[in-house]
Amino acid sequence: MTQQITALAYIRALLLLTGAVGQFTAGFAPDLLGWEQTISTRSFESRTLLIPGGGAFIIWLPLFFGNIAFAVFAALPSQLREKRMATIGWLAATAFWINTVRSLYEPIHGPGSVSLLLLFGILIPLTFAAIEIRSRGTWSTLQTWAFLPVLGQSGWISIASAAGVSQTALFTGFNPAGLGAEASALLVLSIWTILAIPVIWRVRALAYSGGAAWGLFWIGATNLSNKVEGIAWTAFVASAGVLVLTGAAKTDTARSVQAEKT
Repeated sequence: MTQQITALAYIRALLLLTGAVGQFTAGFAPDLLGWEQTISTRSFESRTLLIPGGGAFIIWLPLFFGNIAFAVFAALPSQLREKRMATIGWLAATAFWINTVRSLYEPIHGPGSVSLLLLFGILIPLTFAAIEIRSRGTWSTLQTWAFLPVLGQSGWISIASAAGVSQTALFTGFNPAGLGAEASALLVLSIWTILAIPVIWRVRALAYSGGAAWGLFWIGATNLSNKVEGIAWTAFVASAGVLVLTGAAKTDTARSVQAEKT
């Protein structure tokens, strides 16, 4: 008997699709509407050692288009009947809509505490979505490919959240310990590493770690060009470490599966 598609499934699909399109549209809205400030100019005004430069932000193009494709795929009748997709769909829709709001809020108000809260509002559901994807058993080939941009955006946003903490602290003048720029950046990177290790091990997906490694690489490249070598090499090592840890996690999982079979 074919499972019926519920009204909630249709609502989820609508929110997911409009959220995916919304975050894409909102990302370009300031430029299209001729606003005085954009997220890029706000970042430049409050640039810290953890803000990546160069071509780092080009990653948004495949993420935007990829997540629109994911939302379309998730709206197919076969996927609306897939119970495992429900939680992932709700989490992704929440993240996409909060990202839409943040993309419109920050150009107007700057990277303050509200913007940081919105950033964590994107990070938390995407992180849980990534964990859900990797915890729900075997997926079809199409489903596996459809999840890639969700995983990639989750990894990238994890780095953006670290950068957002340092940016918000600078923008608001919050520095109770009186740390210098390099010490503050190293502290935030250290905390990010401690928090990221169990997530990377649990998710064990190259798409996720690739998004994080991309951000770390460009943080390193930007600081290297600015001759801030301590942060640069720390970020490069962290970038490589993310990928190595993912490889180790995947190998460990493969060994566990093989051991269960034997």
